[in-house]
Amino acid sequence: MISDLKHSIKLILINNKKGILLVGVYIAMSQAMFSYICPSMWLLGLPCPACGLTRAGISLLRLDFSGAINYNPSIFLVPFAIYAYIKRHAAIFALIIVIMFAIFVVRVMTSFGVEPLIINRNALMFRVIELF
Repeated sequence: MISDLKHSIKLILINNKKGILLVGVYIAMSQAMFSYICPSMWLLGLPCPACGLTRAGISLLRLDFSGAINYNPSIFLVPFAIYAYIKRHAAIFALIIVIMFAIFVVRVMTSFGVEPLIINRNALMFRVIELF
């Protein structure tokens, strides 16, 4: 099973070299130009369902489980989503995405205004609105 997973990951990396390169370039440029990686945050200034996932992942690597939950509790579903995607279990993948979106809605209702669920007033949308 692990060898199948390794093989699947290797195929994804080989078949998506251009996409991986573009994501890397996008991350570097957006961080340098806008100080935000998330397109939702620098374009609209609004959090998206993935807000905090990177910081949650870093917290998990540091074994800071409470920090991971505070940044985005959906981080614990990401490995299952990746597995379902690799194994082409579309129904399971879709269910996980729906659960992650429901978690986002609950987070917005209970924790809006607390990092990472903040409004970026320097976003492009707010700058354009100020022009008018």
